[in-house]
Amino acid sequence: MLSDSSRQFLLETARQAACAAARGERFSPPDHPPPETLAPHGAFVTLHVRGELRGCIGTFDDSRPLLETVADMARSAATRDPRFDPLSPDEFGGLGVEISVLSPRQAIHSIGEITVGRDGLMVEWMGWRGVLLPQVAAEYNWTPHEFLEATCRKAGFRLEDLRGRLPHMEIFQAEIFHDAAFTG
Repeated sequence: MLSDSSRQFLLETARQAACAAARGERFSPPDHPPPETLAPHGAFVTLHVRGELRGCIGTFDDSRPLLETVADMARSAATRDPRFDPLSPDEFGGLGVEISVLSPRQAIHSIGEITVGRDGLMVEWMGWRGVLLPQVAAEYNWTPHEFLEATCRKAGFRLEDLRGRLPHMEIFQAEIFHDAAFTG
């Protein structure tokens, strides 16, 4: 668990990185970060503007310091999420930021191993890959089966097309925190 001060530092870093990217500016993380933000972790950054999803990008790569990962994912969420146009400066006033710091993934072999609200899910099948964060299934009150179906749809295939087989599945957990402007 990150300290409150480290969480606030990461949220502010993500906000500054997203806004810099939207303005087309370079961004360097602040000097003297809390030491725990320098530990390597994968992370997702989710952006909302006035309560609406505006971008969400992440990586499981845990070879870089969390601070760098968060800054990079915030820039990408602001400008490279293929579902949205790039964030614009006139949206900064309503911008909310959520960060999900990821645990390592663990392979599972049955739907019964998924705990909704605790686990995120990654599926792979025939080169298609989809990921949904733990908070998504909890937000929609999905069953584990519904969570798997939605993750498969996000990957670009339908679970029913697998004719009773299961895709490769991995679960993970996340430490999730957001700023006061985030409404998700």
